[in-house]
Amino acid sequence: MKDTVIHIIKTVSVDAQTPAFDWTFWTLLSTVVLFIVGYCLNWIIKKWEKKKEYESFNQTVINWVDNCVPEVKKLIQSIEIYIKDCEKPVNFQPTPFAIPTLQISKLNELDLEKHIKVFILNRKADSKLNSTNIYNIISQIDYINTAYNEIYKFHNEGKTQYTNLMNEYNELLPKITYLDENFLIKLRELVDLCLRSKGDISVDLKNLISSSFEADKQKQEQAYNLGYQYFKIVKIDYGYHIGDVKYAEMYKDRLEQSLAELEKSVNRFRDFKLKSWYKMI
Repeated sequence: MKDTVIHIIKTVSVDAQTPAFDWTFWTLLSTVVLFIVGYCLNWIIKKWEKKKEYESFNQTVINWVDNCVPEVKKLIQSIEIYIKDCEKPVNFQPTPFAIPTLQISKLNELDLEKHIKVFILNRKADSKLNSTNIYNIISQIDYINTAYNEIYKFHNEGKTQYTNLMNEYNELLPKITYLDENFLIKLRELVDLCLRSKGDISVDLKNLISSSFEADKQKQEQAYNLGYQYFKIVKIDYGYHIGDVKYAEMYKDRLEQSLAELEKSVNRFRDFKLKSWYKMI
């Protein structure tokens, strides 16, 4: 009996010395693990969302440029038609110019910072080449917009010039007709011939007047003044058309070059893929 009591006492004593299960440690450990797992998941989700955002922005820019290319080509075609129409006979009217609408200016409204992130920092290609490409794209878009606005402005200002010239012509024409309608017909032919041959009209004009008004010195003097004035007005109109052609040819050539550079740079970005999602900046 005594031995049994002693055994029980020892057993109780050993159990009392055994430490209780430490729940605090495991709670702390699980909290840390969950925090790390949550952080990693959040990082992965953000990177994945950023990749999707950049892919969407990237495709938007490329698609927008692709859609604007036909508009720019249509503008170039309109300029070509305009140049051909300018070579038609002088008519004291601005040459019709169908200026199409361009939507490419909308690209300038896109976030420049996002351009840098998508097209420079997050491409697999060399960052220097990426920088050159995006600079080229932005520069060409800016030039096409500027050229479009300049062409539009030039055409509208030209309308005013031609209107003023037409008013002078309309005031002069009845005075010449009053002298002699046949003289006006011959004068038109002479002026057109002199302008095309770039010759001097003075001698030919005097000869025409002498044959038209042989005995009337007063009419000869009036005819010379009116005829020379007519020549100057037609020459100005002729010069306007030549100037329009040169101006249009200049912008046509530059727009063709700019469009070619724009397409080349966009095609490069089409080939240069974005970085993997976990490398996104």
